Amino acid sequence: MTRLLLCTAMILALTASANTQSSAATLLGARMIAPPLEYDRPYEGHLVVMRGDANVMKALCPKSAFPVTLGCARRYEKKNYCIVYIADDDILKKASFPYEAVHRHEVGHCNGWPTDHKGSRPYSSRDESR
Repeated sequence: MTRLLLCTAMILALTASANTQSSAATLLGARMIAPPLEYDRPYEGHLVVMRGDANVMKALCPKSAFPVTLGCARRYEKKNYCIVYIADDDILKKASFPYEAVHRHEVGHCNGWPTDHKGSRPYSSRDESR
């Protein structure tokens, strides 16, 4: 009886783990990273874009779902100034994200898109809504 309960518990744990991984993979696979239309536009202030390796991204950006954070933005609203940090191309390639997708996402934050990512849309390089 104990063996049956232990086996059942293991199967349930494995199933729950697989479902969680599947949900995360679906979200990332859908590329739900484009900002809502109101934030998906060029930044009108002074924009600085800097690239960084894994150590730079770890030092400057908050931790994300990726092994190395792909990008982050620091907005200085009173100065009409925003700095965007984007991981180097080798990191983006490993994560299968194009530079343009990460750039659009971070510029959305420069334009005031909150970090809760409410209203995010699927990214498409052919998106004509911009």
